[in-house]
Amino acid sequence: MNKVRLYHGSNVPVYVPEIRVTYPHDFGNAFYVTSDFRQAKKWALHKAKYSGKAYVSCYTMDKEVLRYIRTLYFNQPSKKWLDLVVKCRQNKYQPNGDLIIGPVMDGRKSWISLRLYSQHKLTYEETLDRLNTHVLSDQWAFTGIRALSFLNFCEVIEV
Repeated sequence: MNKVRLYHGSNVPVYVPEIRVTYPHDFGNAFYVTSDFRQAKKWALHKAKYSGKAYVSCYTMDKEVLRYIRTLYFNQPSKKWLDLVVKCRQNKYQPNGDLIIGPVMDGRKSWISLRLYSQHKLTYEETLDRLNTHVLSDQWAFTGIRALSFLNFCEVIEV
């Protein structure tokens, strides 16, 4: 089996992942993980500033599963990816698939840049430049319960 290791950074350990309805995220309501431990650790430390400690919950998933679930995959930023993120962030679209994998952007400037892009005040290229998508890794958004059931908990690491 060809397994991928995925990480979720938070201020609490997450033994049983679940899809939560919260403020708008890049790919809508989902359980978010990354294949980059450093990125998850950074997010955990960010969340811990507000409450709790910093934890990275670790999971594995057999890559073969990707053939059997509805997966939307963006291997790099594209106009289609950016338009999806804008719609999801504006709460105008909730993906109906099981899993979305794609680039993650630098969150500090993202809200302003995405708003300017949606108002046609920034071009696609200008928006990508501002979002710093090249600095960070990936995000896996488990948008469906079916896909989430294939995520296997391994361990929690306090960081």
